[in-house]
Amino acid sequence: MPYHESTEKLVKEKVLFSFYNDGHNECCSVRKIAPLKRALDGLDAWITGQRKNQSPSRSNLPVIQIDPAFGDGELVKFNPLANWTLKQVWQYI
Repeated sequence: MPYHESTEKLVKEKVLFSFYNDGHNECCSVRKIAPLKRALDGLDAWITGQRKNQSPSRSNLPVIQIDPAFGDGELVKFNPLANWTLKQVWQYI
């Protein structure tokens, strides 16, 4: 969960929908990246629901990887749905 102080500061300084003009980096950093870093701190591994077909940038997503964005270079990231299609996800559900 984001710290409300950081979110409030961003909204006061940049307005609520500033990401339309500024891109998503600052907004995502406050609302997603910082909270996830806190949640993963001290863990050895984590599991995601990411899939290769969700976006072009995920097309080479491995099932198991060392997380390049979080941790200290030793955090293992499991992407068990990496090779699933959306149809397969809904069939499983």
